[in-house]
Amino acid sequence: MAHRQNISLIESLAKFLENQESRNRGLSLLQSIIGVGTYLVVMRYVVHTVGLEGVGIWSMTVGFVSFIRLMDLSGASGLARMLGTRSEDPFEQAYYVDTMSLFILSLYGLLCAAGFLPLWYVLSDSVPPDQLPMAQVLLMWALFALPLNVLGLCQLSAIDGIGRADIRSAINILGFLVFGIVAISSIRQNGLLGLAYAQFAQFAITLVVARLVLVKNIEHIKFMPLLISLRAAKACLGYGVKLQFMSLPMAAFDPLTRVLVGRWAGLEVLGIYDLSYKLAGYLRTLIQAYLAPLVPLFASQWEHDREAARVRFKQINEPTLRIVSVAYGTLVLLSPVASLFFLSKLSTAFIFSTVILALAWGLTTLTLPTHLLARAAGLLRWSIAGQLILLAVGPAMVYWAVQQLGQIWVSVSVAAAIFTGHALAYFGETRVLKLSPIGFNENRLGTSTITTVGGFICLSFLFLTVSVAFLSSNSAP
Repeated sequence: MAHRQNISLIESLAKFLENQESRNRGLSLLQSIIGVGTYLVVMRYVVHTVGLEGVGIWSMTVGFVSFIRLMDLSGASGLARMLGTRSEDPFEQAYYVDTMSLFILSLYGLLCAAGFLPLWYVLSDSVPPDQLPMAQVLLMWALFALPLNVLGLCQLSAIDGIGRADIRSAINILGFLVFGIVAISSIRQNGLLGLAYAQFAQFAITLVVARLVLVKNIEHIKFMPLLISLRAAKACLGYGVKLQFMSLPMAAFDPLTRVLVGRWAGLEVLGIYDLSYKLAGYLRTLIQAYLAPLVPLFASQWEHDREAARVRFKQINEPTLRIVSVAYGTLVLLSPVASLFFLSKLSTAFIFSTVILALAWGLTTLTLPTHLLARAAGLLRWSIAGQLILLAVGPAMVYWAVQQLGQIWVSVSVAAAIFTGHALAYFGETRVLKLSPIGFNENRLGTSTITTVGGFICLSFLFLTVSVAFLSSNSAP
């Protein structure tokens, strides 16, 4: 019996390895699990070594540097789609990759140089004087690392575009392991500077290995980018501008929220918010990583047979709803365990923040297959509209919450802004893609899916109710 089970397991593994799409999605999921796990373990070590204020300083510094990414019109994040639609011409693929690589080197060298003094000045006015020297050193390291990061992401996006998300995942896993090893080995001796060393090492090794993979898999590419094409630049920049308009509001919302919370509520509150936000947001990252290899496939099908793309979408949509609901329901259940893991105590504020953000991110992640199809089709205007709503209402709500209401309302305002923006984008995308919203017409849900989604929502509200009761009792005179 055991022998037959072993044979069955080996046969299943062989089928998995033979199926490129399954391998891409499986290793993308594994990559994100390792990445999120490594980050959370390192952050726990930071909390226990330098305290929650250390997490707050790191979060604020990263938030400041993230503002430079707002000006990224390189189109590198859309490179996978561009290569996916030109899979028959490796010479043209080489021009796309090298053109974007050279553009990124030039763009980010200028942006980091131009942004140094303004960021230095604003950081000096936002961090307590006793923490300022460390924050300034972290800022310099982050600015040095940023061009490596974005250039590496460009190479990884190109690897996705040639249909080898499994290799991209393996490279990212290597980078995450380097980050974890360097961070754990250097934080106790160097404090937060150890995180900067670890991040720089991660970005450097990822860039070098990814470029070597492209040299081997795409003809005409050399280790140093040498090819330039104005036509490739125009195509990538055109799509890149659309992608940037879609992602810019969220890219601005995240660091702006960190700065507001850190400046007006304190670094400790920022540390709690950042940890709970990362828990909920990284779970979406895990699920998105599993589905991301579908983007080049969707793009190719949409180019040649749109009905086939819609059929593939329907095949993955309902299973995704169940996966999302189970994953976020589990996070809600484990929120007290997360509090013990990070803070070594049951923090009601941390649990409440984690659950309310899990509810918001969970509901928006239910719409992820629709968003990926719209992105592959190049139909981004509703995503842009939703993200603009997020940026318009989010920071104002966060500022009001910090000034007038209290710590827990920071997470409530962020959750409300995230849900509002993504809901608007979802209903617009279903319209332009000629799909029905979840639960209607041909998109009706089975009983098991309705039960799973409903269970996640009910469980979230139960935990929120209990958390609010505890917070109220603790604040009562």
